[in-house]
Amino acid sequence: MTGSTVTTVRTAADAVFIRFDSSGRYFALSRSQSHLELWQREPARKQISPLRSVSESGETPVAGAFIDGNGTFLMAANGSVQIFDIARRTLRDSYVFGRPGDNGRGALSDGRFSFIDVSKDGRTVIYADADGKGGPLVLDPDLWRRELCSIIGHREFTAEERGSLPVKPPERQVCSAP
Repeated sequence: MTGSTVTTVRTAADAVFIRFDSSGRYFALSRSQSHLELWQREPARKQISPLRSVSESGETPVAGAFIDGNGTFLMAANGSVQIFDIARRTLRDSYVFGRPGDNGRGALSDGRFSFIDVSKDGRTVIYADADGKGGPLVLDPDLWRRELCSIIGHREFTAEERGSLPVKPPERQVCSAP
């Protein structure tokens, strides 16, 4: 790093911040209304825009980061983590966690998830609930399933357990014999 300007990128007047991926080919642009846009730099073109408001409120922390040098951007906000491929203009992966107290039936609680940070490889996010409890969350559904099935003895959920889960579980069998 030389600390000198090597190029200029024109942005809208209401731009709040801009963040480039490590290759310099892509960037994320945040506008004053908490809208996020994902751009390619040459030629300058909006690829994915606008993403829904990145924060449920100005007080709820969110995390976003480029996780490789190929224009892959991870956004953690509003109880979900979404991974975008800017070059292909697609949502590559999505993890929806619901809200504390939301049992998949749309009943909202007063609590919200905050996302504090993202690992450099995008495999882990740091989260907290409304009470400040949380920690690292590895984005690996297969690991989650194996751990859960081990804890409950590789049996199926009871109707009561299904009703108490924060999000609606799949209809198919989740756990199989070890």
